[in-house]
Amino acid sequence: MKVSIIIPVYNVEPYIERCLLSALNQTYQNLEIILIDDCGQDNSMSVARAVAENHPNRHKVVFLKHEQNRGLSAARNTGIDAATGDYVYFLDSDDELPLNSIENLFSLTVKYKPDFVLGNIASTNTIKDWSLKLKNIEYIEGNKKILHDFIYGQWYEMAWNKLLNKKFLLNNNLFFYPGIYHEDNLWSFQLAATANSMAVCYDFSYIYHVRENSISQTLKLKNVKDLIFVLNETKNIIKNDKKLFNNREVFLYYDNLKFSILSRYSKSEFMEYTFLN
Repeated sequence: MKVSIIIPVYNVEPYIERCLLSALNQTYQNLEIILIDDCGQDNSMSVARAVAENHPNRHKVVFLKHEQNRGLSAARNTGIDAATGDYVYFLDSDDELPLNSIENLFSLTVKYKPDFVLGNIASTNTIKDWSLKLKNIEYIEGNKKILHDFIYGQWYEMAWNKLLNKKFLLNNNLFFYPGIYHEDNLWSFQLAATANSMAVCYDFSYIYHVRENSISQTLKLKNVKDLIFVLNETKNIIKNDKKLFNNREVFLYYDNLKFSILSRYSKSEFMEYTFLN
């Protein structure tokens, strides 16, 4: 079976070679690597094309281009639409993969045929521990347990490092909301609320590099507005789904999300906006 690795590219010239080589050099061979040019202002795509052209696996690389900058969500959605693989995998263009990442994740799809496989994370961030909190559980069946573990922070909300059955994504319309920051929070909640089976790989299958100037590390008014949008959209999803609405743990998740947003920005220059909207 084929795996489609989806890599949105925007102003990552210093990192794209490392990222793309980590995908091209995977031990798992049945791959396509989709790079979406989201119209950055640097030479990221020129570097990527040079790397691909000089690599023996260059035939696996597909280059797509937006007509204008549309953001990370839209780039991922473009990748999903274009993917010809049975499974898709999101890789951020400033991060990288261990060489046996896809092979280790895919082995669990053969064993269990889950909706998605969750991998472990190695990070350059020494402040936050991104590793999985699940212990000795290789396969989980049933949405109740999957959602419970997500609510209690046993697995991360980032979209990357999840090997996802493409049919499952399409059947449940699991696309990313375009034009917002913090889209992963909303998308992963929808994933957790939808999936009925999940496999867990405890080997490190993703290397997350923290950048000081990344969206997640910077504070702008748009961050505040979009987090509040995510909060309100989460509330709407809960209200319109009887199963979620009758689950007390889901409201605990919503309350914790609300608290984390308010506490994160309560001492910032955007405090007035945060509390009044």
